[in-house]
Amino acid sequence: MNKIKSFVSKLLKDFFNDDDKKELIEILTISLEEKVDDLVEAGTPLDEAIDKSITEFGGVDDVLEAYPELNKKKSLIRKRK
Repeated sequence: MNKIKSFVSKLLKDFFNDDDKKELIEILTISLEEKVDDLVEAGTPLDEAIDKSITEFGGVDDVLEAYPELNKKKSLIRKRK
C-alpha cells in the first residue's frame, strides 16, 4: 500500500518537525491501511478501497484538528513558502 504512505507523506511534507512528521506518517498510514482492510473484508476491491480511504481521509487541516497537542506547539509546526 505504497500509495497510502505516499499520500500521507505528501500531505504532511510542509508541516511539523521531522520527528513528529515521521511519527504521524506512520500513525496515519496504519490507520488508512486498517480502513482499507475493513473495506476489502466487506467486499470492496483493493484499488477502490485505497482510493476511497484516501478520498474520505481529508486534508492537513483535519490532521491538525485531530492532533491538537501538536497544533498547540507552534514551534513544531512550520509551513514552507
